[in-house]
Amino acid sequence: KLSIPKFFEGQWKTQDASVDIPNYVENLKRLVTTIRSESKHLLIVDGLDEIVTAESAQWDSLGALVFEVNRLNGLFKQALVPSKIVLLCRTDIFELLDGANKNKIRQDSSIDLDWYSDAKSPNQSLLVRIANLRASLSLGAKTDIFTAFLPERIFHKPAANLLLNTTRHTPRDFLQLLKYIQSCCSGANVSVPNAKNGIRKYSQEYFLPEILDELQGYVSSSAAKEFFKVVGALRSRDFYAKQVYAQLEIDASSLSKDEADIIMKALFECSAIGNVQNRANGSQFLTFRYRNRHATFNIKERLIVHRGLWRALNLPADESWEDDD
Repeated sequence: KLSIPKFFEGQWKTQDASVDIPNYVENLKRLVTTIRSESKHLLIVDGLDEIVTAESAQWDSLGALVFEVNRLNGLFKQALVPSKIVLLCRTDIFELLDGANKNKIRQDSSIDLDWYSDAKSPNQSLLVRIANLRASLSLGAKTDIFTAFLPERIFHKPAANLLLNTTRHTPRDFLQLLKYIQSCCSGANVSVPNAKNGIRKYSQEYFLPEILDELQGYVSSSAAKEFFKVVGALRSRDFYAKQVYAQLEIDASSLSKDEADIIMKALFECSAIGNVQNRANGSQFLTFRYRNRHATFNIKERLIVHRGLWRALNLPADESWEDDD
C-alpha cells in the first residue's frame, strides 16, 4: 500500500514486480509543484552513513538519492515551490558515490564543511572557535578556553595542538574530547593529570567504539575487534601490513589476511590509520584522509594508528613522533 495523505492513495496485491510506481511518482511531482505557502519548508535527510554496507546496492541507492534530490530542488525552484530538500552527507561517503554529474552537483548546489585546519595554528581552527563560542554562551562573556582553563602544555606539546590532533578534526570528535576532559576535573581549571585522564577515557570510551561503528558493513563486529587485538599486540603505533599478517599467524587468529586488508583500507577511509611517507630530506610526512579528502591508501607503505586510539590500544609512548604536518 502506498499512501500519501491528502494527495492520493493506492493499494494493490500482486506477485508481479512491474508495479507502476513511476506513475505515482510523476503524479506526486505534479501535485507538489502546485504547493504555495507563505513559509519556507525544508526537508532534511540525515543519517546516510547508518545504511552504508559493503553491498553495491546501498552505494548505488545513495548515488541515485543525491541525483534525485538535486533534480527535485531544481523542479521546486522552477515551479516557485517554497521548499527545498537538504541532504546531509559525509564527505568521505560522497567521494565514494558514483554519478556522472556528481562534481557539478557539488560545485553548484552544495555547501562543503571542511573543519580541518593546520593544528600548528589553532587560533584559525573552526573547531576551537566552536568550543570558545559554546563556552562564551555558557559563561555570558567572551572566553578562550585554552588560556582560561587548560594547561599550556600536555604530553610536552602545546595543549591546543595536541587536542586537535587527538581528533579527526570534526566537531563531534573535538567536543567529545573536551567533554571527557571536563568530566575528569574537580575544580574550575584543568590540571595536566585531569587532561591526561580525560584523553585516556576519550580514547577508550568514545574513539575506539566510534571507529568500530565505522567498520560496520565492511566486516563483522567480531572481526573488527579481533583486528584491534592484533594491532595492540604489535606494541607499536606504526607498522607494516606484513607485520599484521605475521601477528595473525602468531596468534592463530580467526581473522583472515583478506579481512585484515579490508579493515585497513576501511580504517584509512575513516581516518583511523594513516600512511607514513618518507621525504627526500629524511623527514617523515603523515597522510590522513581527514587532512586531504583526495589522499589514497597505500598498503605497502608504513601505517600509523591515529593518536585518538593510542591509549585505548595501550600503545607505548613515543615522543619522537611529530604529527602536526
